[in-house]
Amino acid sequence: MNPIPFIHAGEQEAEPPVNLYVQPAAFNGRPGLVNTPGMVEVLSMGSGEIRGMLATIHGYATYLYVVRRDKVYRIDKNFISTELSGSLNTDSGHVQMVEGGPGKLMITDTKRAYGIDGVTLSTTILPADINRPINAMYMDTYFMLSDAYTGRWYISDNEDPSTFDALDFASAESAPDDIVAIVRTQDDLILMGEATMEIWQNTGELDFPFRKMGGGKVEKGIAARHTAVDMDNSIFWLADDRTVRRLEGYVPVVISTPWLNQIMADMETVSDAFAFRYYDQGNAFYVISFPTDSKTFVYNAATTMWHQWGQYSALSAGFIRHRANCGVKFGNDHLVGDFQNGKIYRLDKDTYTDARTTNRRERIIPRIAASRQRFAVSEIEIELKSGVGLPTGTVNPLLMLQVSKNNGRTWGNEKTGSMGALGQYLTRCRFRRLGSGRDWMFKVAVSDPVEVCLLGAHLRGGPI
Repeated sequence: MNPIPFIHAGEQEAEPPVNLYVQPAAFNGRPGLVNTPGMVEVLSMGSGEIRGMLATIHGYATYLYVVRRDKVYRIDKNFISTELSGSLNTDSGHVQMVEGGPGKLMITDTKRAYGIDGVTLSTTILPADINRPINAMYMDTYFMLSDAYTGRWYISDNEDPSTFDALDFASAESAPDDIVAIVRTQDDLILMGEATMEIWQNTGELDFPFRKMGGGKVEKGIAARHTAVDMDNSIFWLADDRTVRRLEGYVPVVISTPWLNQIMADMETVSDAFAFRYYDQGNAFYVISFPTDSKTFVYNAATTMWHQWGQYSALSAGFIRHRANCGVKFGNDHLVGDFQNGKIYRLDKDTYTDARTTNRRERIIPRIAASRQRFAVSEIEIELKSGVGLPTGTVNPLLMLQVSKNNGRTWGNEKTGSMGALGQYLTRCRFRRLGSGRDWMFKVAVSDPVEVCLLGAHLRGGPI
């Protein structure tokens, strides 16, 4: 039997795997496609979306601050929740949360700014010149806010998210576009506009401590405020040309694939997109979701490969966006907040359901053709880590295969093969007598709640 592209080949052109990702040493040192993490519910906070989360460490105390609807909560390491006094003036949409000195935090909800001191939430009194504070950032003892529809951004008094002076502001200098996002990485403060970016640093000058770097202008903007993420000693974001980019030095390098670029180009809107990061097994993941088009994609900075996260919808016979609306590392856990039901989940690589709901995992093998000649496929084997059945429940998990002979426009009925009951490590998952055609594509799927580790695909066939 001949091996066919399955794990790596075609990643830059083909549709990425869904709820599976490439792990370079998945099984006995071999690369494979493995499960994305499942979700375990750790806290239910009532109805409404989780709008933002921030983990803080104050001395020996670790707290998680969570915004649900118009309320803010402080949660301890035992997941005991305390509601802060005071409320936000909005009850939907993403918020930005930043931490300064011990116990000092700031929140923006695109309309107002709020300061947190301990368990008290209060509206920040801003200068009259600030019409709509839309971005929050903290750097070198200063809280920062930018004003919507202007190029101005303001700094607070030292370690004081409640006090902003009307004269303590600067403006983006290189281009007239508005500031859409402010993000920092290492010693750089990056002002991201609609069409350009500027790099600023703290020079310690008395009148205003930050100055734009000489030549610190990047000819690329940002399309969605909440997609800018500091990760892996760089910045990742959705650019104004609807590509996902990474800042390497000060060069905005495209990391999205041609397939993903086409998907994003065809979207109705991307301005409501958002992103967060998480880490697992030495991998740094950038997770970007598009609520309007209901899709979630994930970039692995360690392998430079993409995969898709999602819930399988039987109604649409496809995948919709992942439930994660925001994410944060809290202690040793990676937590995500739900966009609908006020629940917080822990991501867990050894859990194979999403909060006890089974999900589907798919991989489409790139197109196989033989110079447009018809050829018959007598057998295809999906090589996998077998013997993964459970002691009870899913005793004999199944892998499903669908075949397309018209370049993926339509798919045949699902065929099933065994992944092996518990301990049946020599099980081979094979499908025979698949017919003939000129263009072949194979869709591999697993929906049983078991470990999935797909190692390769092998085909036997020949011209007719």
